[in-house]
Amino acid sequence: MSDQSEMKALLKRLQKNGIPITNDISEAMLAIEVDYFTDFESLDFFADRPITFLKNENGAVKTISAPHMIATLLFHLELQKGNDVVLIGCKSGYIAALIAIIVGEEGSVKVLDPSRSVIQHAASRLTHWPTIEVRHVESL
Repeated sequence: MSDQSEMKALLKRLQKNGIPITNDISEAMLAIEVDYFTDFESLDFFADRPITFLKNENGAVKTISAPHMIATLLFHLELQKGNDVVLIGCKSGYIAALIAIIVGEEGSVKVLDPSRSVIQHAASRLTHWPTIEVRHVESL
């Protein structure tokens, strides 16, 4: 199964289980491959589990949230074309990319995070997203 067919099946399961998913959310999640935002195995994502995107020298991990959490967040943000969004907490950049697709080129996404390694990771994955700005902040 390709990532898109896996994502379609996942979105269908989430909706069947009561997770509200609008057409905008579905289109965004189908447009972006989660694999681009991690160098680790992504198979668990399609089983609705979080996946690692960063691991430090002590073994601590940073994760991309489980899809049901991402879809729920996006639903409750009530995003519309042209919105300007400030996202506190970068994760891998995946959520910022989803938001950027939903708000379109008329909107913008500013991402703030205190972790330099997370910001570096996300910034390296978001270089082709002109409507997304990623910033390190000293503390939140």
